[in-house]
Amino acid sequence: MTFGPEMVSAWSTEISTEFKNKKVTKIDFGHSWIVMQFANYTDALFFSLDPQYYGVASISKSQGKMIASYFAKTSRVEQSFKKHLLGGVIIGCNQINHDRILTITFEKRLGAGFAQKYSVIFEIMAHKSNLILADSEQRVIDAVKLKSFDSKSNSLLLPGTRYSPPPPLSGVTLSQMINDIPSVAPERIVGIGKNLEKKIKELWHEYPKELWHKWLSNLRYIHGNIGNVTFQKLGNYITFFPVLLPGAEPIETHGSSALKLAREFVFYPFLQKETTKLKNEILKPLKTELKSYKARIEGLNNLIDMAKQSEEWMKIGNLLIAWQHNIPPKTAETVLEDWTTTPPQKIRVNLDPQKSPVENAQTYFKKAKKYKDKNEEAQKLLMRYKTRYEELKETIESIESLEEPTQILALAKEQINTGRSSKSKHNKTSPVIRYDLRGAIVFAGLNQKSNHYVTFKLAKSDDIWLHAKDKPGAHVVIRKTDTKEKSFSPDDPRLIFAASLAAYHSKGRSDNLVVVDYTEKKHVAPQKGGIAQVTYSNYKSISVSPVYWKKYLEEQI
Repeated sequence: MTFGPEMVSAWSTEISTEFKNKKVTKIDFGHSWIVMQFANYTDALFFSLDPQYYGVASISKSQGKMIASYFAKTSRVEQSFKKHLLGGVIIGCNQINHDRILTITFEKRLGAGFAQKYSVIFEIMAHKSNLILADSEQRVIDAVKLKSFDSKSNSLLLPGTRYSPPPPLSGVTLSQMINDIPSVAPERIVGIGKNLEKKIKELWHEYPKELWHKWLSNLRYIHGNIGNVTFQKLGNYITFFPVLLPGAEPIETHGSSALKLAREFVFYPFLQKETTKLKNEILKPLKTELKSYKARIEGLNNLIDMAKQSEEWMKIGNLLIAWQHNIPPKTAETVLEDWTTTPPQKIRVNLDPQKSPVENAQTYFKKAKKYKDKNEEAQKLLMRYKTRYEELKETIESIESLEEPTQILALAKEQINTGRSSKSKHNKTSPVIRYDLRGAIVFAGLNQKSNHYVTFKLAKSDDIWLHAKDKPGAHVVIRKTDTKEKSFSPDDPRLIFAASLAAYHSKGRSDNLVVVDYTEKKHVAPQKGGIAQVTYSNYKSISVSPVYWKKYLEEQI
């Protein structure tokens, strides 16, 4: 998705109002992003320099904590930003030259009666995006990228040098157009993107000047009067306009906010991209091990095939001893009569011409013994390797099936929280999803081995165990962490969340409703027939939507 200067103008307006006088309490850095959190405020600001998903978005504080927990990385500029901005408050935000550049101004009190102003300049330019920290005189303190926006000049953003924005765009501004609506649309309208500009030009002669005056006035996006614009998509272009433009698709917004809308085309796609990378990092060692076991199995099968020929080699050795006097010296190949068959058959035998018939016989005997001795061991190893191979294959398939970022992060979180080494066999073939809810923790297995682990290793006797009724699926456990709570009531959203998770990770995933049984773990016992086979008693049942758990998480963040 792309956007134009009009969206940046909207962000500027909203930051100036929604985040004014908000005190910066935390700044987290990632490879191509920054999150700022504020005192006594539910929302955080997410700045993305990702070349695909760039921009600024208002995200919840819990989303800010989530991305910091998994993707934070030490940055060269981290200390500079924290030193100058932590404890400061936002006092304003402006758009530079009607372009895709924001200047957010902070004021930090240094003592009684003393304060210092700083600016964060965000150049929102796809792969050229940059975040620059400057003082009150717009002198550069530090920057994420030290090369200036104008790559042709090849200049550097050196500390102490004054920040110089790109030259103003030529054309007619919206304000100029509003003051004097022209009969013909200007060649270039400054302050909006080319996609929106093109659409306005196409429609210019279809509507009277009075209507254009009203529309262009509202297009300036006065915060607090957002009802006068409609967020919409023109193909891949995200914009807003007082009416739905021909060929445009309306966008459902979260609270009619441009910053919250940016979650949809900046934050969420970025999060999906990063969690996909995380999933691939989790899968990489598993796939490497799977490949290794495949090669081992092939090697053992070859060895076993060779062992099957050991009897034939013993026979050849015995025939060489019996017919040694009939074999001329330095013979590379001979034909021997096998009298053990009826009628006797001819066998063609390869020989080492440098060895006598007896020495060649000894070679065949040794070869036969070698593979015969290894056969039994190879058979045992083959069974073990095949079991391991199937475990790995099932684990990889179950992890690859995870699509939601929350699932992938929950899987990673359980690996971190258990403190198990990434090289641990248990960790690799027992992937467990973990969700931390208010006053409860939920665990879910992703394959037979992890189901067994969740039920008989992780779960405590008074935890609630859940499973889709009469359907293969995940073992789910929910545990109270608030000691003041006695039990989960049937209508407790957390219990419904756990039941929905069990339904989602079952063969009933595509159904509208799935019946899920639940009981205390002490009423669950292992059953012969498979590692995850169980019997359970004293249970109750609940019908749930397999997607309720997703909605629950969305409401929490």
